[in-house]
Amino acid sequence: MNGRDEQEAMDEQEAPDEFEQTLQRAMQRVNAPETLAKFLATAVEAEEHRRRSGSGWFRPSRGGRVYVLPKPRRWVVGALAAALLLTALGAREWRLRQERVALADEQFTAAVRVTDQALEQTREQLRQAGLNLGQ
Repeated sequence: MNGRDEQEAMDEQEAPDEFEQTLQRAMQRVNAPETLAKFLATAVEAEEHRRRSGSGWFRPSRGGRVYVLPKPRRWVVGALAAALLLTALGAREWRLRQERVALADEQFTAAVRVTDQALEQTREQLRQAGLNLGQ
């Protein structure tokens, strides 16, 4: 082995150790911030208050005033999903109809152009034959 091969072999041996150390540092346990614990405690307190009183307004023990939204009913979620689906399908249908109208308009314009050309050729042939229809 030459010096370069030895250096590469040493680098390969050190690389996993460095990777493992980086991974170990990244996976170290980190305590949750205190604000998270306060938030969760307030959320639990608010939910209990909503269940007991049925009222949405709540004054937590830490101060302030909070409005707690009730949990949505399952049928509401289903109705929203159905409304979104119908809206999407309606928009798709509208777009397809607009495309069909545009295509029909193009076809009509092309048909009028072809008819005008055919009539002009027929008029020219009639003029050459000596018939003038007097436009």
